[in-house]
Amino acid sequence: MKPGIRTIALACLASAMVIGNLPADATAMAVTAPRLKAPDAVARDFYTWYVGLMAHDKEPTDEPQVYARYVSKSLRASIARQIASPDGMEADYFVKAQDYMDSWIGHVASTPAMVRGNTARTVVTLGSGAKPWRLSVQLAKEDGGWKIASVSRR
Repeated sequence: MKPGIRTIALACLASAMVIGNLPADATAMAVTAPRLKAPDAVARDFYTWYVGLMAHDKEPTDEPQVYARYVSKSLRASIARQIASPDGMEADYFVKAQDYMDSWIGHVASTPAMVRGNTARTVVTLGSGAKPWRLSVQLAKEDGGWKIASVSRR
């Protein structure tokens, strides 16, 4: 055997040994794309983060990358236009209220999302006890994930 062929043969043998020793699901993991986070989980994660911001007197624009991760481009633009308008905003867009309740902190839940193509809807419940606050949250697929497209009081 020529030295060049010997090197190639050893490299192929070593590769086969490494691949052959991998567990079956390790090779599958290498070729599968990451799972898309469920829309209801995205909404729940957003509201957990958002209520935490409110509790610390912060705005979502204080953390623009997180805000952009959860909220669609068109909704962010619409909210920015409303804030800049002469009338401003009468209530917080995402909670449909002027303030938050202490009972919302640590108490965020969402129903399983109803998915139709590139849109989904879930109900987010803030707080617990006798007066939970419910919101209908619509999400849309954007940039490879689910993002909040609109919110209404339920």
